[in-house]
Amino acid sequence: MHYIRLSIVCFFVLIGQLSAQIDSNLAAQLQQIVDNSLLTPGLKGVSACVISPNGEVWTGVNGEDAQGNWVTDTTLFYGGSTTKTFVAARIMQLRDAGLLDLNAPYVQYIPAIQNADTSATLYQFLTHTSGVFNVTDHPNMLPDAFVLNTTAVVNADSVFRRYLDRPHDFAPGTAFKYCNTGYIILGKIIEAVTGDSLHVDFRTHLYGTEPLLRTGMGYYDAYSGPRAGIWLAQGPNNTPPLVNYSNSSHNAILTGAGAAGAIVCNPHDLALWVRGLISGKYNSSATLQELLTPHPLSNQSYGPGIVKWVRSGKTMYGHTGGIGAVTYMFHLPAENISIVTMSNTSIDQGEVFIQIFNVLRTYSFTADADKIAAEQDLKVFPNPFQQEFVISGNAIDTDCEFYLSDMQGRQYAMQAEVMYSGDVRIHTEVNIAPGMYILKVRKSGILDKCIRLHKQ
Repeated sequence: MHYIRLSIVCFFVLIGQLSAQIDSNLAAQLQQIVDNSLLTPGLKGVSACVISPNGEVWTGVNGEDAQGNWVTDTTLFYGGSTTKTFVAARIMQLRDAGLLDLNAPYVQYIPAIQNADTSATLYQFLTHTSGVFNVTDHPNMLPDAFVLNTTAVVNADSVFRRYLDRPHDFAPGTAFKYCNTGYIILGKIIEAVTGDSLHVDFRTHLYGTEPLLRTGMGYYDAYSGPRAGIWLAQGPNNTPPLVNYSNSSHNAILTGAGAAGAIVCNPHDLALWVRGLISGKYNSSATLQELLTPHPLSNQSYGPGIVKWVRSGKTMYGHTGGIGAVTYMFHLPAENISIVTMSNTSIDQGEVFIQIFNVLRTYSFTADADKIAAEQDLKVFPNPFQQEFVISGNAIDTDCEFYLSDMQGRQYAMQAEVMYSGDVRIHTEVNIAPGMYILKVRKSGILDKCIRLHKQ
């Protein structure tokens, strides 16, 4: 049975307060994509999030969760291999702090692991060029996790002992092959050099920075909110019928995946994460360029922990995930748009992501800002401006707060002075570069007005 309901659409600003909605026609179009996705045989619940260049957030949901209730924007999904982006960001932080050498063999930090060539380096694990056998290709690992021993709490050493029983696929550094084993090893290295368990280290240095309020490592972190669950396709080529594993323990699935795929979150958190990551929030500019540079052996598609995807002339960075559920998480840096889609079955919902991407890649968010400004009678002069400008409009008063950001979402400090006429004089505190900017006016923390400006 397919579950279709009236659309639920949520809007809020990046900083977590209520905001003006994105264009209602755009919101309806995006929600229709989510609604239509449940016509695909086997899809049970879908949740999506978009963050626009101007910072508005749209979420759309439909379908059922593990308890048979409607999915909401707080429902938690399994992020799978999007976890690798967290690992890569943290490894690079530790490298920049002088605690790791990416070109050093892994045995410099942890003891040798069976069937893992001791010459393999951290960089090779990050870029899937180590040649170590992928433990999730072992014929027993997934049946053990999903059926035979679901309640087991499996640490990395147990995974290696049970499933890393095959020799290397190739000599380290000579080829590219996607490999979860390397990321589980990297998780052990993070724990070894920091002295903290991985979930504690991530919460200290990654989750708490945004903050990502609904993100954690499966099993180890406590969660609030409903779970999306897992349905696995049993038909040929990942097609129905489905088996519902939602009510089984997922201890073995999540702890076995570990640093390769144990993130649990909702699309809003993942959109915040990938937006911050690709914008340089967590790493220096030089390090970010390393993360965004694909390895030559990957056909220019995979850097250290980050997928580069070029589609319809647009470049985006992020990752996908699949751990009995499917996630697409990408950020378009040139357009400053973040898109995340998540579902709770193993059937690929990539078409949902692609349809949302196709709508957004040609959409003019700048035109939205101009339309809002015209409707709200907000005026700025001079425009184009140099160092100062004056704003006027109905309901401008001393309770207003003013924010100036560029089209990539970076904010700039300003000083505001209320004039005798009731207008407000704005002085920018830095010599910002010429170009296009968005002025936002908030009252009591709520976005009230916005307008496009030009800096000479």
